[in-house]
Amino acid sequence: MLHLAERMERIVHELQGLIYQERKPIPGIQFKPGRFESPAEVDADPGTWQSWEAGQRWGGRNVHGWFRFDVTVDEALAGRPVVVLIATGERGWDAMNPQGLLFVNGEAWQGLDVNHREVLLSSAGQSGTSYRLDVQAYGGMVGPLTSFHAETAVVDRSVEALYYDLAVPLKAASLLPDDDSRRLDTLEVLNEAVNQLDLRDHGSEAFRDSVQRTTQFVEQKFYGLHCGPNDIRATSVGHTHIDVAWLWTLAQTREKTARSFSTVLRLMEQYPEFQFCQSQPKTFEDLKIHYPEVYERVKKMVKR
Repeated sequence: MLHLAERMERIVHELQGLIYQERKPIPGIQFKPGRFESPAEVDADPGTWQSWEAGQRWGGRNVHGWFRFDVTVDEALAGRPVVVLIATGERGWDAMNPQGLLFVNGEAWQGLDVNHREVLLSSAGQSGTSYRLDVQAYGGMVGPLTSFHAETAVVDRSVEALYYDLAVPLKAASLLPDDDSRRLDTLEVLNEAVNQLDLRDHGSEAFRDSVQRTTQFVEQKFYGLHCGPNDIRATSVGHTHIDVAWLWTLAQTREKTARSFSTVLRLMEQYPEFQFCQSQPKTFEDLKIHYPEVYERVKKMVKR
């Protein structure tokens, strides 16, 4: 079964690379050094904006900066899920990496880090619509300089759905013993599924038909027959553990709170069934003082 697992991993990895299409680097990125809490604050600062070129480096331990750029939906993106993909120069362990809080048209939108690189601007982009994006950027807790890269893309939802339908059970199977019947059954069904994929021409009608056919097969033959109620049921509620006083400064705790809470709010808007629990009063106090608009959105979500 080892060869089946390796084959599946290669195919799943290939599908992952096909989720984003029409990828284009974003031109006209500007940068201003310094720590600011909002677009209004950075606008009020007399410092000079610098043009950001590909390959430039910035940052360092506990260094802040501000990135700004505009995105306009063109015909190639219209009518499709429009995203911005942002790489913050990740390195090492998550907690030490560069991070950022993204603002879209002045609104705190979501956090950016190694685990949050995709920014959904519109589920169906309208040609000619423009967005102003600002990033409150933090250089991380490690000394070396870092990079910053942003590009637009559209999401192929059918490929994305199939990717997760295959990747999740494949990951679950990898955690089971080699001779576990559930692992063997999972790999066999997934292998049957990907046998129906036509990966010769990713832009062809044959590929798209095979994605739909494979998705239906997985739904019926794996999720329909092998999944369902068991002796154990799990109910999951989202949570983020925020160390208020740890290796970073209290100021960084406040920024992490804004990043985490704005990300959760965005997810709860996209997925109404998602529930989230947070029990640290200090984080709410910091949010109320330093990011009041995010705090008001939290209150509305609690009420909902």
